Amino acid sequence: MDTTVKDVRELYTVVLYRNVRTIAQMRDQHPSIFSVGRAIRARREGMKISQEDFAAEIGLDRAYYSHVERGKYNITLVVLFRIAAGLRCEPSELMPPLTELVELPPPMRSRGRRSKAT
Repeated sequence: MDTTVKDVRELYTVVLYRNVRTIAQMRDQHPSIFSVGRAIRARREGMKISQEDFAAEIGLDRAYYSHVERGKYNITLVVLFRIAAGLRCEPSELMPPLTELVELPPPMRSRGRRSKAT
């Protein structure tokens, strides 16, 4: 495979753009996501287990789990269920109160294309 300087620059630009976009998305999380992260951290600390050990126990990368606790990632339900099982609590116990669920951001648009119905 013949890799040119132009190919490397294009790849670097794509990777850099994706990372910048991800970092920007991490900064703009809704306060309720921070609330979930705080609740998760409080439970884990109550169990007197390190982030590293807990992340390994539930099958998540430690760095990813750290971002979850700091409210940097809007996690999926599957990840929430995994964390709740590891904390031995109901997932609902990690959710913020209804009063915090104001001014929610609009849903994200799908990245894929939908085929037109024929």
